[in-house]
Amino acid sequence: MSYTNSSRTRTTIIVVALIAIVAIVTFGSGKLGKKAASGEPIKIGVVYALTGPAATWTQYGKWADDLAVRDINAAGGVNGRPIELIYEDSKTAPATSVSAFQKLTSVDHVQAVIGDVWSFITNPLIPLADQKKVVLISPTVMDKSVEGKSDYFYTIGHTVGSQRDSVRKFLASNATAKTATILCWNDAWGQAHEQLFKEVMAERGVKLLGEECTNDFGSNYRTELAKLQALKPDVLFATPGTIAFYKTRHELGVTTPTLTTNIVIDGLENQNMPRELAQGLYFTEWTPNQAFVDSFKKMYGKTPIMEAQNHYEAVRALAKAMENNPDDVLAGLRTVKYEGIAGTIDFTGDHTQVNQENAKLYIVGESEYVEVK
Repeated sequence: MSYTNSSRTRTTIIVVALIAIVAIVTFGSGKLGKKAASGEPIKIGVVYALTGPAATWTQYGKWADDLAVRDINAAGGVNGRPIELIYEDSKTAPATSVSAFQKLTSVDHVQAVIGDVWSFITNPLIPLADQKKVVLISPTVMDKSVEGKSDYFYTIGHTVGSQRDSVRKFLASNATAKTATILCWNDAWGQAHEQLFKEVMAERGVKLLGEECTNDFGSNYRTELAKLQALKPDVLFATPGTIAFYKTRHELGVTTPTLTTNIVIDGLENQNMPRELAQGLYFTEWTPNQAFVDSFKKMYGKTPIMEAQNHYEAVRALAKAMENNPDDVLAGLRTVKYEGIAGTIDFTGDHTQVNQENAKLYIVGESEYVEVK
């Protein structure tokens, strides 16, 4: 089929129009055709570790939050009112996170709070949410790391179990492996991953030779990795997936097939990490749709990682909740269920099973990383 110039122009106009509509449906909270939001803003508090060890993780979350507010307000806001985010820095410290929450709820009188990114700075906020009757949503804290329970607390962090299929694929891709070691992070999050690894190892009859655990944010993991490599495992599981670990792994000449975490993408795409440091690494990742990736990259010049999509969905879900029930955020939130940018988001059931997507498994090659099927 051939096209004239005029038909190409008409086709281009139609395509552009369709893309614009899809963007509004995908990202906006309001109805199609709404004008940009105006009037009295709806205040949502955000307790984030803007400084301290968790700041790298938080930066992607803040970018995603701000992107969500831009998209929602441009599409009409919440019943015509714009969303305004008020950030407070927890400094990656539990006591400071508590003070930040108190300030947001008692001084700023926010209608809901988003935060924080790690479990030990989020857990102290759960009883406060219950006491204050203020909805609190953590974008990233995993189910096994949650301590305490409140009707007002939700987490849309992916469950630890959502990586089970990826761990199985890792061992299936290294089918001759009979032994393994684990480099773990010594907290509830790390222990839950450690348990998952052991369960999948047991399924395949893989023997655990040893494990080394740490909670030193500044570690290069040289001592722990050297001890584990001396055991000569067939595969290695490493939850502290940081650039420092990748560098040490490379310097020690470790070639053992290794499964680690999604910070690999951050290193390769956003921090100019030499590809040889990650060569051959397997890693788990939850992948947002391409429209979100493109929008994020256009806005910030970075690839959205560290579950940036979950932060976006936290803002989006609260907007939908307030749109459904302006007088009762919790009641409105309990009606929220939709297809998000990286899987189903469902607030109608279990508070720690909100995000339904399973992790994918990737391996770093010479020029790219590819999904392992």
